[in-house]
Amino acid sequence: MSRTKTTFLSIVCLIITTSLYAAQPILPELAAEYHSSLSQMGIFMTLTFLGNGIAQVMVIPLADKYERRSLAQIFLLIGIFANLIMAFSASIQIAFLAGVLIGFYSCANMLILSFASGITESGKKGKVTASIMGGVLSGILLSRMISGSITELYSWRVVYLVIALCLIISTVGLFLFPKSQNESNEGIQYSKLLLSVIRLIRNERDLRKRMLSGMSSFLVFNFLWTGLTFLLSGTPFYFDSFTIGLFGLAGVTGILSSKKAGSLFDRGLGEKVLLYAWWVLGISWFVLMGASFFSSHSIIGAVILLVIGIVILDAAMQAQHITNQTFILSSHDKEESRALTAYMACNLLMGSVSNLITSLSYAYIQWIGICVISIGVCIINVFIQRKSKNAIN
Repeated sequence: MSRTKTTFLSIVCLIITTSLYAAQPILPELAAEYHSSLSQMGIFMTLTFLGNGIAQVMVIPLADKYERRSLAQIFLLIGIFANLIMAFSASIQIAFLAGVLIGFYSCANMLILSFASGITESGKKGKVTASIMGGVLSGILLSRMISGSITELYSWRVVYLVIALCLIISTVGLFLFPKSQNESNEGIQYSKLLLSVIRLIRNERDLRKRMLSGMSSFLVFNFLWTGLTFLLSGTPFYFDSFTIGLFGLAGVTGILSSKKAGSLFDRGLGEKVLLYAWWVLGISWFVLMGASFFSSHSIIGAVILLVIGIVILDAAMQAQHITNQTFILSSHDKEESRALTAYMACNLLMGSVSNLITSLSYAYIQWIGICVISIGVCIINVFIQRKSKNAIN
């Protein structure tokens, strides 16, 4: 697959992810629009991620049964519909419905990843996976800035209108790609397709290892972004939500590391990438912990340390995430989507749990406690990764 087509797919995934996270920075505006409280609008995000979680489990395995390009286009059409409903919603109930649909269609990210993997030769899967997942992770990090800026300049409704327009272009653009071929799984029943996900988890030790690594990575990743909001909104920073969202720009630099990780995987160095990524993740948390101590002397110095820590952490996290996914895609020729379902479902579950843990415990353990726990998680995973024969070699 050409670099132009790979870039196009990564941009499509960035748009989808931005749609999924677009409401986070504009919840106050949504609450004012619907004459509701922030806690009520918080239900919107819960429903959105619930819809995404359901789709990850129930829809992604279908990519091993049906033609993937067409399947992705169907869900992009659902996304256009969902974002238009949100843009023109007149009540909070309609907004909630739109949120569920936005979360549901956002599984198209993984459909596109499976599609791209299926039409890419084996020696280039690492680079292609890195590029597409770079789009996904960039969407997570940039969504706050994009959504907040458009809302500030125009209206929150324009955010969803722009996303719908971009999705229309994306849907049409996919016709430039060849269809995928999934003949070997066409006859399998849907129930057996879902049950085979459990079979894969039970029978494949390597998949369980990737799942554990991914869950741990998402744990510390969400510790950062949830805990950072509490840290920067309180003393001595008192930053507003838009300023906090700007810190996501620092994480975008991690895209460079994800592309390098894909190239190293294609050279047979995937296990070593995982080992070194966990070392770097641990180092990044020491830097982030130092920012807390520094904040009492210089806010500017603390901010600099936070930015450095975010850059290092996101680079390592993306390298780790890309490598795990490329291992899965490369070792499951006819079952890529089901293996990805197992991996991503666990990551989403851990992401939700880590958000809850951080929200409930931050008042007691503060930023220092978050850093100490994250360092412990990194050390444990370094020891786990070192047991791999490939890592040692």
